[in-house]
Amino acid sequence: AIVLKAYEGRGVVTIQGAGASTVVSPGTSATAFSLAEDAVWQVYAVGISSYQIGMHASAGRLRFSAVTFNAAAYVMLLASTAGVVESYGGFTIAGGGSYFFRALDGGQVGVSGGAMTLSGTPAFAAFAFSERGGRATIAPSSISGTATGSRYSVTTGGGVYTGGGETYLPGS
Repeated sequence: AIVLKAYEGRGVVTIQGAGASTVVSPGTSATAFSLAEDAVWQVYAVGISSYQIGMHASAGRLRFSAVTFNAAAYVMLLASTAGVVESYGGFTIAGGGSYFFRALDGGQVGVSGGAMTLSGTPAFAAFAFSERGGRATIAPSSISGTATGSRYSVTTGGGVYTGGGETYLPGS
């Protein structure tokens, strides 16, 4: 697991891999990238395998692009409290999990600015899950591929905006 911390000064710190062959594999009960402090981090060009949570922000902003998300034991993107998890370019979903993302307790998930590619037919209980004031804006430039499971689950004041209507997300 990679725990991201606050840093001195301003700006963005980037963790850059060499593509999907640069694999972060923390184990099925761990989080690959975790941010719980007020900072802005970017993760670029890595694959994430064998994990419970791919990226979790409970504070600060965790951005990603060119990431391949392989199957998750739980969720690929998790935003809680004051945390923001967002894409800034295209990415690939190459395996399923309980959810692609979960936003709760004021956390925010954003997907825009690049293609979202689903490889194979990943299975999810719900592709998008938002609750207790969590918010998500899911409007990539394009979505290619399919998934099985519900498109979304929204409860207790959560919200999901797709930019393409209620059938825009993968699933049924």
